[in-house]
Amino acid sequence: MTSSSWNAGALRESSSLRNRRRSFFSGSSILTATRTCTRIRQHPAKMIIYKDIFSGDELFSDTYKINVIDDFIYEVEGKITTEKGGIDESVIGANASAEEAGEGLEEGAKTGCNIVLANRLNSITGYTKDDYKTYIKSYQKRILTWLQKNNPDRVAGFQAAAGPGMKKILKNFKNWEFFRGEKMDEDGMVALMDYREDGETPYMWFFKDGLEEEKV
Repeated sequence: MTSSSWNAGALRESSSLRNRRRSFFSGSSILTATRTCTRIRQHPAKMIIYKDIFSGDELFSDTYKINVIDDFIYEVEGKITTEKGGIDESVIGANASAEEAGEGLEEGAKTGCNIVLANRLNSITGYTKDDYKTYIKSYQKRILTWLQKNNPDRVAGFQAAAGPGMKKILKNFKNWEFFRGEKMDEDGMVALMDYREDGETPYMWFFKDGLEEEKV
């Protein structure tokens, strides 16, 4: 093979190698960009915390099943769980023996509605119907004042929904259990809890207009 033939062949091989390298790095860049976009798309959505507009207490989140009733009430469905050592066993699975479960209760485990336990809601006892009527009259006035200042477009809707909503609450009064937020702020909301017809599934009612949303 002559020198000129060898040089020509080497140049062709070098050119081919450069082209393959360009193709490889171009493909790598596309793959990297694709992976980056995939990571962005897979970023988890934010959770919504519902907080009392007066006390700032966290009352529940959108991790529960939520229904809106009469544009006035958020109905939040929970379940009965046991917190052992500050951990909700329903999250990790409860496989302990009855003896172990008994030991857990002796150590201060708490059993109750997961909404109540997770948000440190406090039970209110000794609430008569007259007590509740006095409270709700004052509370609705505070809600109305707050809306007039912060969300005036909602005032008419709130006033229209309040009547039918309160009738449903008072009709079921004997079955309700009452709860306040962690701070027990007397200006805050009194949430209501009852059970489904199965007697085992708890649900809670919160006043829609007494809440503000926070994404975390």
